[in-house]
Amino acid sequence: MYEIKTPDVEINKRRLIRNIEDSILEDVKYFFHQ
Repeated sequence: MYEIKTPDVEINKRRLIRNIEDSILEDVKYFFHQ
């Protein structure tokens, strides 16, 4: 019997992707504000 839930791996992947997007956005902002 398995619980229907998001696996940890999937959660971690989404978190990683979000972090990458955030850092890219920061880089872009920095780049354009020079």
